Amino acid sequence: PPAAPPAAASPAKAPTNHRLHVLTPELTKRLDPEAQSNVAATARWRDSATAFLVFRRPTPGGPDRALLLTNEHVAGHRDLAAGPGQTVTFPEGAQARTVRILASSRKLDYALVEVELPAETRAAPVRLRLDQPKAGEGVYAVSGFANIDIPGGPEKGVAVNPANRAIVEAALKEDKRYMRSLPTIQLGNVETGIPKTIRVPHPITIVASDLPNRPGASGSPVISRTDHRVVALHSSGDPRVRPWTSSEVPIHMILDHVTSELKAGRIPEDAHDLTRGLLETTRPPAPAAP
Repeated sequence: PPAAPPAAASPAKAPTNHRLHVLTPELTKRLDPEAQSNVAATARWRDSATAFLVFRRPTPGGPDRALLLTNEHVAGHRDLAAGPGQTVTFPEGAQARTVRILASSRKLDYALVEVELPAETRAAPVRLRLDQPKAGEGVYAVSGFANIDIPGGPEKGVAVNPANRAIVEAALKEDKRYMRSLPTIQLGNVETGIPKTIRVPHPITIVASDLPNRPGASGSPVISRTDHRVVALHSSGDPRVRPWTSSEVPIHMILDHVTSELKAGRIPEDAHDLTRGLLETTRPPAPAAP
């Protein structure tokens, strides 16, 4: 949603404009309540990518046990790339600590990660949608960490205006070897609802969107502008090939794989309650008795 015109403040109403919008406090306050909740659930994964909260269970006397979703190419396969105890930071400043990867797939480029979440953290899990993303469907993505150091200046891909220019310029001046980053929200549409397998460099199964993409946006939730439910996991994109084309992994494919991993006994037994809790929250309600 553009950071200036009030009429475009809601992802449910805003047009596609192929820009990364910096999530300043002012812009966040102008979003629909459901979009604000999705922003609060989206975190910076270490200092390189994005993850989002999909389930949490209170633990008396200690941190909550919770589940995050991100990419396999971000977290690693089965074993965290840099070991447990890594930091995941939510917009409010709360920091979760990684415990282990419970399920992952290179073909679907996802990792379901168990974390310890401070009990006082206000973030609520996102709502997931099980049907296939539809061609032409309006979506938005939230990134906890998106590189805004764009060739030709940030105006080429970032909605820069008087309300956020100082933040953008300050971020670009930061001395970081990897990237200059800010949390962002971006708008787009599903280009095709037909899953296909591509190589980037390993075969993964995705649908396509025209969402803006930058390094660091990996692991972002892709959310319907209509009902604010997460329909896909952002996996990749290459602006050099086509200015705004992204690869998204449908949520229902990920949950189907998690279900098969659970049934096959490949998820640790002491995490079955978390995994089943996630799957149960996404099941459609039972039909009412006649």
